[in-house]
Amino acid sequence: MGMELIVVLISYIILLRKKDFDIYKVDFRFRHISPALNQVFVIFIIISILLSPLIIDHITFLGIGEQKKLNELSITQTIIFFMLYLSKFLLIGQTINFFYIKYNQKPLNRYLLITIILVLVINSIFIGLNRMDVVLAISSALIILNNLYKKKMKVYNYLIFTFLLISLYIISLGRATFSYQITSNKLALLTDYLQIYFAGIYNVALSLDISIYIKQNVYITFLYDVIRPFLGLNMLWRPETLLTSTELFNQRIFENNQVSQIIPLLGQFYLPFELLSVFIYPILIMLIIRYFLQKVFDNNLTYSMILIVIVLRAIITIFQNLSIFINELSSLIILLSSIVLFKNLLLKVSNK
Repeated sequence: MGMELIVVLISYIILLRKKDFDIYKVDFRFRHISPALNQVFVIFIIISILLSPLIIDHITFLGIGEQKKLNELSITQTIIFFMLYLSKFLLIGQTINFFYIKYNQKPLNRYLLITIILVLVINSIFIGLNRMDVVLAISSALIILNNLYKKKMKVYNYLIFTFLLISLYIISLGRATFSYQITSNKLALLTDYLQIYFAGIYNVALSLDISIYIKQNVYITFLYDVIRPFLGLNMLWRPETLLTSTELFNQRIFENNQVSQIIPLLGQFYLPFELLSVFIYPILIMLIIRYFLQKVFDNNLTYSMILIVIVLRAIITIFQNLSIFINELSSLIILLSSIVLFKNLLLKVSNK
């Protein structure tokens, strides 16, 4: 893991350091959102809300009324789930953009206050019980708000951070996270939680150990890790006997069919690439971050917020794995592409 950290640091210095920025010193200079795109955003959000009753069991306000056991989503419900997930980001972005235009026309602090209240209300709507979805939405909004309002955000940052902690605690209760206790020692328990969620040494060691026990082709396994979480492609290849690296990893831990932990990124890449994995995955992650970071400066505010979410997810991927990032990336990119295509179609129809 020491070599891994060194390669990550060198990859950052070579590929990303010059593209990194201080949100208080560099202005994003967002592009203007065209009326046609605004209309498409509104239509997409309305359609998502109208379809939301089909996945109502997966939607709560601050976790109130959350079902203890949720049914698995069908393909249609999965698409609706991601539509609503994207709509949440669109709604936050549109809210920030609308009141910032008002603020520029007449710099009144109430516009910032209203923005903060609405952003918190929208973020209070939990879609599923994935903690990172809440973290990404609030973090992306925070980055944009701090870039736009600078020092005026100082007090509000504490308020939003407190809200984030409360949200994470509520979701953790809903997921029964604290019911998992491998030991009664509080310090050891905290260490165990950090080990699980931040790719600790023990989990990484176990993930590297999988190659000894695996009975299926490691290259096919890695390919399956890429395709299975990819929205759309996962419907084309659904083998009954092939296991993902995460499933193999959980078999190594629990020696049964329980799947409750994700394989660390290093272990996932080690399966097909072995020692080369230490060099391949840091370079790949830095290139992905670099690409989407450049796009943040070349888009409207709402698009940029979603691009920041992708950048943040790529950063977190170092502590998670590639499959989770691909699931997030594919769902957002495919739906965003659909919005762009619909906008272009709308413009063509209106010009006739």
